[in-house]
Amino acid sequence: MPAAAAGAAAFFVLLKGLQSITPTAPAYEVETFEPVTLPQAVEPEPELLLTDVYKEQQSDPGAALELDDVLSAIENDSRVVRLFDPAAMPTPSELKTRIDRHIHDTPAQSVDASQALHEALAELRRSLR
Repeated sequence: MPAAAAGAAAFFVLLKGLQSITPTAPAYEVETFEPVTLPQAVEPEPELLLTDVYKEQQSDPGAALELDDVLSAIENDSRVVRLFDPAAMPTPSELKTRIDRHIHDTPAQSVDASQALHEALAELRRSLR
């Protein structure tokens, strides 16, 4: 109890001491500057025009406009991520097998791929040098 009273007394003494210090107004010097006039805007690009195929699709007001982003063929050693590659998509039976295996907790064949991981990382390091 005496320690708590001494601590409270010390707190109030220090608090009053800190409150007695008056802060000085900060003296920040702000440089005066002249506003710079910006160059005239560049002439805007002409509006992009749709190709004839898409113009024909728009001729029917009830039809939806379908824009296809067609990529060139992806090479096997490409570093592009193939998220929706139809060839890489599993078939419905493969999906069902995976789901059934997951639901029934049938562990897949556990393979220690640490050596393959180390080799892949080493190959990556070599390719970056």
